[in-house]
Amino acid sequence: MGKDRKNGSPDAKSPVNTNKEYGVIVRSRLNSHSLVYGAEVDCMEQCSYEGSKPYVELKTLRNITSDRQYRNFCRFKLLKWWAQSFLIGIPKIICGFRDDDGFVGHLETFVVQDIPKLSQNYWSASSCFNFCNEFLAFVKDCVTEDNPCVVYEFYRPAGKNIICKKLPLGHHQILPDWYINHWN
Repeated sequence: MGKDRKNGSPDAKSPVNTNKEYGVIVRSRLNSHSLVYGAEVDCMEQCSYEGSKPYVELKTLRNITSDRQYRNFCRFKLLKWWAQSFLIGIPKIICGFRDDDGFVGHLETFVVQDIPKLSQNYWSASSCFNFCNEFLAFVKDCVTEDNPCVVYEFYRPAGKNIICKKLPLGHHQILPDWYINHWN
């Protein structure tokens, strides 16, 4: 269910097209790292004040029925939701809590900047930023060849440090030749 026009009404009889998406390009900084990245945003709402970002992330989650499920929600789901939304500048997440048949019984809004407080017993935002900063510095040290055909693979074996491996040319090329040739 969605609406095609700003002041239009939702069409509840038409199926939701989950292939439609709204993309944004974001530019930000983390310490000495300048970042530019693209992201998919679920929806926008009318801004209530000047300078606010109108983006909203939509999530669904099975109803939480035990303390263990709540702890896992705070430890894992909220961490992923916060990282995804914070990096893009999404100010809030609306979650529909559903039953086992997929029916949403209630909605809850999470303010992204408040999520670290909800999960303070499980993870910290500063630890996440520190890890990201160190990882980006590691990437800068490893990625030394300015060649659009080169692909670097980063992975972390269980209990070990992150490893960078330069893959053989041509086997995992991301950009197609026609694109590279157009810009050379």
